[in-house]
Order: sequence, then C-alpha cells, then structure tokens
Amino acid sequence: MNEIKAAYGSRIRFIFRNLPLDIPQHDKAYDAAVAAEAAGFQGKFWDMQNMLFTNQKTWTSEPNYRQIWKEYATKIGLDTDKWETDMAGLPAKQRVDADKARAKAAGINSTPTLYVNNVEVPFAQLNLNGIKAIVDAELAKAAPQKPQAETSAPANSNK
Repeated sequence: MNEIKAAYGSRIRFIFRNLPLDIPQHDKAYDAAVAAEAAGFQGKFWDMQNMLFTNQKTWTSEPNYRQIWKEYATKIGLDTDKWETDMAGLPAKQRVDADKARAKAAGINSTPTLYVNNVEVPFAQLNLNGIKAIVDAELAKAAPQKPQAETSAPANSNK
C-alpha cells in the first residue's frame, strides 16, 4: 500500500480500516491496532502502523511486547506517557471497535481485504501490478472526457 500511495499521491484517496482478527494466531492484533490509533492522536499513525507491521515477527511471540512497542514509540518520536495513556483510554479502542463493526456489517472476515471504488479487489489481484491495473482503470473512467471535434460546418446565415 505504501508503494500505491507513493505512485498515485493525491490522485487517490486512501482509507485504512483496522480488522484485528479474533483468532489465537493474532492474539495481540487488537492491542496493536489500538497502539497505532493511539499514535495517531499524535500524528504518527502510519509511523507506528509501519513499525508494528514491519517488525511483527519480533513482537508477536514476546510476552513483553508492550515494552517493545514503547521502544518503537520512542523511536518514532511519540510522547510515550501520553501514548500509553491513550492506549489505555476509550477513544483509541472505540476507533478500532468501530472499524471492526464496519467490517462485520460489510461481511468482511479476512485480511487483507481491499476495495477500489467500493468494489472488492479479487485475492489473485492483491499485488502491486494487479492493484495498479485496477486503480489505473478507475482513474481512466474518472478522467474528464475530451469533447469531440465538431465535424459539421456551421449553418449559413443569410441576412
């Protein structure tokens, strides 16, 4: 998604929603989503999201994963006391809960799930080239149509 955002910039609107799965292999996913949302209150959602995702193998099996996340928070320049307070508070959790409710209402139950203009991208196309092809097609549809050149001569006016 970072490559897609970089390639298209302001020509697309990118909306991210959390869907921490309620399965044993993802036992820390909800807390990770809350951690990213709490970082977002300081303008660092994507920094924390990227840090958590990139280093997922490091912290998923660690019992002291919150300490690792605190190190990430320090590294990306968060006020860690505020971040920890925000993680424990309701607003960050409510954002994640609202995202989960949206997913459930839409019948989404797996990740990643991607939509382009309200149409789900088939799993086989969830790769850079597949997504670019879909986005390019949608941008072409949205491009203003050039008026066709007038082919008939203007009517004569006899005065």
